[in-house]
Amino acid sequence: MSTDSDYLLSFELEDEGRSIYIHGNATGLKTLAHLLSSLVENTPDGYFDHSHLLPRNGLSERGKGDQRINHVKIYCWQGDKAWGAPDYSKPQQLKSFTDHGYNLAAIKQWRQEEADAGRPCDLQDFMLAHGLCVACGATGLNLVKDVGEYQLCRSCGGSGKSQDS
Repeated sequence: MSTDSDYLLSFELEDEGRSIYIHGNATGLKTLAHLLSSLVENTPDGYFDHSHLLPRNGLSERGKGDQRINHVKIYCWQGDKAWGAPDYSKPQQLKSFTDHGYNLAAIKQWRQEEADAGRPCDLQDFMLAHGLCVACGATGLNLVKDVGEYQLCRSCGGSGKSQDS
């Protein structure tokens, strides 16, 4: 990210909270445009996704006014209506290996058999061999560390299975 002296992107309340002003230089506005494009391109049909802008993570440290917004959450809705209440439930539940038909004993047995045969046998190898998504660990969700929320895995669309399976 650019240093704060050459980067500007801020959202600020004006008119007693009735208006939001977006201030940005070319770099800041290009960053916002990239984020918006990425949301549109990576949100699966039938779902919604979101992204966060925070100081030092998309927003500049300083703005132009005195009522700066320090957390901007942008949603992308890919569905039959883009207004009103959500059409789709927000992802809350992580999938487990059991949801994919594997228990711990079966995974251990597979890994031992692979090790005995001299083949790669770590958990990632198991997921690859069984068509499970490595990007999310077969859970279907990824943790957004900056805000402590889960979002659908962009690699598998929330299924926990690899796109190749």
